[in-house]
Amino acid sequence: MGLSRSLFVAASALCLAFPTEAAGGSSELQSILRNTHKSSAYSYPTDFTRGILPIPVHSHNDYWRDVPFYTALSNGCISVEADVWLYNGTLYVGHDESSLTDERTFESLYINPILDVLERQNPQGKFLTAPTKNGVFDASTGQTLYLWVDSKTSGPETFEAVIAALEPLRQKGYLTTVKNNETLTEGPVTVIGTGNTPYDMVGPVADRDYFYDGPLATLNETANAGITPLISPIASTSFSSAIGELSLGEPNAVDVDLGDLLAKVLPTGVKLTIRHISSTPTASTALFAPSPGEEAEPTFCENHFLSASITPADKGKGNDGAEAEIIVFGIEVLVYTTAHLTTIFVSKADSTGHLHLLNAAPKSSILRHLTNTFLFFLVHTHQRPGVRLVVSLFARAQNQYLFPGSIENAEKHVLDDRGLIKWWCRAFDPILREYEPESGSQEQDKKHEESAHSSATAYLIVPSCDKFETRGFFPPSAKSDDKDRPRWLNAYPMSQLCSHPGAPPRCLVPRFPDDPKTRFLIDLDDELPENRATEGTGQWRSVKSLDQFWEMMSFRQECSAGRLVGFLWLVINPPGVLNSNPMLSSKSGLTEVKDAPKPASTAPTTSQDANPSESLKSSGDQTKIQPANDGSAFYWPQTGRGHAVLNEADYKAAINFLLGQDFYNEEVSTASTNAFNNKVAALADELWIGQLVVGKASNEKSTKPAPAPAAITNTLLVRKRKKEDQPEASGRAPSITTSTGSSQPSGVNVLQANLIRKKKKT
Repeated sequence: MGLSRSLFVAASALCLAFPTEAAGGSSELQSILRNTHKSSAYSYPTDFTRGILPIPVHSHNDYWRDVPFYTALSNGCISVEADVWLYNGTLYVGHDESSLTDERTFESLYINPILDVLERQNPQGKFLTAPTKNGVFDASTGQTLYLWVDSKTSGPETFEAVIAALEPLRQKGYLTTVKNNETLTEGPVTVIGTGNTPYDMVGPVADRDYFYDGPLATLNETANAGITPLISPIASTSFSSAIGELSLGEPNAVDVDLGDLLAKVLPTGVKLTIRHISSTPTASTALFAPSPGEEAEPTFCENHFLSASITPADKGKGNDGAEAEIIVFGIEVLVYTTAHLTTIFVSKADSTGHLHLLNAAPKSSILRHLTNTFLFFLVHTHQRPGVRLVVSLFARAQNQYLFPGSIENAEKHVLDDRGLIKWWCRAFDPILREYEPESGSQEQDKKHEESAHSSATAYLIVPSCDKFETRGFFPPSAKSDDKDRPRWLNAYPMSQLCSHPGAPPRCLVPRFPDDPKTRFLIDLDDELPENRATEGTGQWRSVKSLDQFWEMMSFRQECSAGRLVGFLWLVINPPGVLNSNPMLSSKSGLTEVKDAPKPASTAPTTSQDANPSESLKSSGDQTKIQPANDGSAFYWPQTGRGHAVLNEADYKAAINFLLGQDFYNEEVSTASTNAFNNKVAALADELWIGQLVVGKASNEKSTKPAPAPAAITNTLLVRKRKKEDQPEASGRAPSITTSTGSSQPSGVNVLQANLIRKKKKT
């Protein structure tokens, strides 16, 4: 119940999270809250869909819903489809003749409801300077509703009746129109004729307010040369006919469980309690600045945080009867999705230094296993078929990021900057080795052979270090790589990440939160004319090329004065995508693919339901996707979600609460751990959140989470060199502190010991 409630709040875009403690506020305030709806001052005229964010979801065979159209609308679907049958001049709606009834007509289930919603969204008033044409979503009034009409009976007669049925929407000016087959004017509703809809009733018509479902598989044939986006803004085909049977076992076919993965890599008998909290995806600022004259690429972001706790053997139970836990590790990761790229960026990672309290601490690094496996889990649950994925981080040594005061713990050790970069390169390497290398061959047969498998390449840039020095950070295995097929490169993967490699340098570098690159980019943007990045050439005055940008990075304070910062990328290409191929542009139109198999770990297509069987999703013989615009930017796999799924406001509240705790000694850390765990459970509306994991690995040296790639570690992990009198065999595990950016301001992200106010030690 708690999970469903959290999901519903998030899916309804209720961004204000009110703490439960406020429910018992003053009686006067509660009276106002209860009675303001009676006052006209607080009535909101267009509140019918207020708080519902449109999402790129198509409600296939929409008439199957308990309440057609309205159910899809309540879940933010931007596209609905109805099968229509013409009998005695009336259009009935249903899957087949046996499902038709007198009451279920195209007019009653779609035309009238859509018209009613649009009338609510476009009320008349004295403040209007011109008539409005708002769409069905109050949160995004410019979003058109795609109304698919599948003609089941004779095409000419049926579609003629469809055109006539659109008259109420036409009279109000609510339909997307084309003038002279040249000028498109988008309206609140875009009608797409499919099924038996005749092309010659659409394509040759110069002035119209309906469109044609283009044959995607044969668009390049001469017979279809006349089909343009003004005729077919959406194209479709049978997925199995065009592509063939596709096995999605790589990598999403396995239902991945984080606890099971960790159990397979942790030494036998080691017990950890993990808590994975995540947020629902929300629209985000684009990672890459748009080229001059273009709009920013639609982008979504979801947050993930993993904490790991131990229960020291000498600790009793707390006041609530539960065993006393103490956090030993935490990592925050941001996952960005666009139409053609998934970016996994490690925001923060840190340890408290209390891992030594674990009885019989193993020789191998438990913290490394935690990091590797968690990132492995996110990579394999977020890899989309045909979409490139990149794991990104910058390695910068700091003493604490997530646990204030933890640097005062003498058991916590932090690597220097050089050791940190090497650690991360070694951490990236195991998962890199699970994929085929790229040869960069231009031979067609070679390309076809390579594209049949997943491939990956790792990239490293250390500003102020030349290529020879940078190779010194590569893992030892890189020395034995084939020179014609290198796995590690001292370069920036521009063509793999950027859809327009020829754009100005400011458009070619991603802008992550609290990232040294981002701060430099912002400073350089001050050089643009009148600070307007969208006007002119978009070129800076001082830095003219990407090579010069990286060269100048070495003079930045964060990368100079004896300090090194490493920027790492692991680019993973699914089958059909070559590393040597550049990113695709995201400016084409909506595409429909029929018979498309859905990955086993993909999320339900509605963001509200956690249960796929209860969600609005593509079914039957069609799946509509939007790989070329904000349609496919939204991706929320079911298996990639946390033990608690919170809306963005609650997620930030949980992280901010953690940043307000103290971890300077064992007693205080235990209290802070208990407070944080309770806070997360309260936000999730559950009594307890988490999962106990017991290690099963017989070989302590094993670092690969079964069943596939060994691990992705993506946060600046740092470990000090072992002291001579304390060999690793002693069982003392190193602590880590990492950061690759943060969703918090930089002053919060880096928690210097002298900036943290601590409680008095007693």
